[in-house]
Amino acid sequence: LPISLVWLPFATVPAGDHIRQTGFLVPVIGESNSKGFIVGDAFYWAPKTWLDTTIGFEDFSRRGPSERAELRARPFENTTIKYTYFGVQDRGVYVPGYPAPGNIQNQGGYQQQLEVQSLWPHGWRFVTDLNQLSSLTFRLAFADNYGDAINSDVRSAVFLTNNFRGFSFNLVNLNDRSFLQLNPESSVELRNSPEANFSSVEQNPWDKLPFYFSFESFLGAEHRDDQFINTPNFVPRAEIAPTISMPLHLGNWLGITPSATFRATYYGDSLAANGAVSGNSITRNTGEFQVEFRPPTLERYFDRPRSHRKYKHTIEPYLTYRYVTGVHNFQDFIRFDSNATLTDTNEIEYGFTQHFFVKNNDDQ
Repeated sequence: LPISLVWLPFATVPAGDHIRQTGFLVPVIGESNSKGFIVGDAFYWAPKTWLDTTIGFEDFSRRGPSERAELRARPFENTTIKYTYFGVQDRGVYVPGYPAPGNIQNQGGYQQQLEVQSLWPHGWRFVTDLNQLSSLTFRLAFADNYGDAINSDVRSAVFLTNNFRGFSFNLVNLNDRSFLQLNPESSVELRNSPEANFSSVEQNPWDKLPFYFSFESFLGAEHRDDQFINTPNFVPRAEIAPTISMPLHLGNWLGITPSATFRATYYGDSLAANGAVSGNSITRNTGEFQVEFRPPTLERYFDRPRSHRKYKHTIEPYLTYRYVTGVHNFQDFIRFDSNATLTDTNEIEYGFTQHFFVKNNDDQ
């Protein structure tokens, strides 16, 4: 009979397709200037072919214990679910001048995220991306990468969308929190919940007439909370903006596209003269006119027979004139998003768009 002389941990690599094994992962051992000596491990559990989860623990000698968790699931062919969690029970760190006993600041906290993507029948798509962060101080102290450390925004979104025959219908719930400073911690929270959007791309109802129609519209409730403004939880807001455009081509050397938009917007609340939120509703009716000029595209070919490649460089100039009128009460609108920043405009924009194409042999 085989007899084990020395007991040692071992690792195995699953072989074959769709084979996963439950067990402990490779231990984590390291050293950090801010966290100290790091030691930990994680347990991987795969009870079903469509579900697995990882639960881990790490101890930072200078800061304290931390926990991690990740759950992944694909209960249906067109549905995926992912949940992640990371938290630290911090013992505190010395910060000169921090108003606490011994200048010790507790930077512990947690962050978690839930992602759900699901494709439904008849072209419907459902997405959930929920993010929660206890404090910006925690993110700055324990972020795993540079991108997270410099990110001061926490965004969450839940939406249901469907695109059909050039139309787009969306039901959305958006929450955006932007941190402004650490001490004292302050932030701006903007929420669109609930909100319905209905829009259309440019469509030509008459084949023999060069008129194209499109529109944008939304109806929902808004909320803003910061150190200056705290609106009611549900501020009604609605807008409709039909657009008509007429593309014209003067030969092969010039394209001109004039378009006109009438935009009607309604807010259930507004700002008073002293900057406070007023219960008075407010409306805005604007006329918007735009003309876009597209001169001929400049292009040149470069053939390199030895490398079997062909190159093409194009320069596409454009010039756009915009005119907006009718915004007579700009200071009365609550700044929920870019829609509230529409102002009277009289401007010209010009520029160049360059493309560089590479073609191998006779490929398209």
